[in-house]
Amino acid sequence: MYLNDLEKYKMEIIEKIRSTGIKATTQRRAVYCALSALGHASADEVAVAVRSDYPAITVATIYRVLDSFCEVGLISKLSTPSGKMQYDITAHDHAHIIDKSGTISDYDDDVLNEMISNYFEGKTVNGAKINSVKVQLFIA
Repeated sequence: MYLNDLEKYKMEIIEKIRSTGIKATTQRRAVYCALSALGHASADEVAVAVRSDYPAITVATIYRVLDSFCEVGLISKLSTPSGKMQYDITAHDHAHIIDKSGTISDYDDDVLNEMISNYFEGKTVNGAKINSVKVQLFIA
């Protein structure tokens, strides 16, 4: 299923991964391609997508790859109201809209991002500097 996309965008995916300073292994390329197609997904959902082309890949490998992508800022992750961790192909600052079915959509608003950034700049909570704020908008 995703193998065609992986081959079609192979060089672009390789460059995107390498630009973060990590190697563009086959597993990393497959995971990145699957998450690109899904947009927002749990590690289990990514595993299902990747296993359609790479049936031997383990869920542990998927988690390691996703976490390594988060560490280098290639993707981001968010916690949903259900407590399930979701990975997001969009790494830049943005809010999320979550509808009552649990569907997650990106919400880009530069004014909102700047307002939040300006508000928290230099502030601390319990003596700790705030390094990020995640905004989730819930709609009925």
